[in-house]
Amino acid sequence: MKVIQVRATYKVESESRAGKYYSVTLEHLHCDCPHFMVRLKKTGGECKHIKAAREFIAAKRSPKNNKILDFIREQGEVDVITLIDRFDEATVNELIRKGDIMERNGKISSMD
Repeated sequence: MKVIQVRATYKVESESRAGKYYSVTLEHLHCDCPHFMVRLKKTGGECKHIKAAREFIAAKRSPKNNKILDFIREQGEVDVITLIDRFDEATVNELIRKGDIMERNGKISSMD
């Protein structure tokens, strides 16, 4: 499936209808496809579009980015200054810009 990232949202192309895209948000685990809206939203399940967005993110990560993301996952939530001191500000900012991590009130968390 074709995936296009637009900040922290992903546009995932339908397998059955070329040119039709569904909007996926991983932060709040949401897809606007009918399968998710009718069946999976209630149970917290993941449709194929959400899975495709996760795979898209995983495929484009560098080893350095993986170290940062692994560290965040281990800690759960990390103070932004701690993360910048341990790694570097440019890489942290790049991960925020790409939507891989999110900063809220001085804390960093992973989007997956």
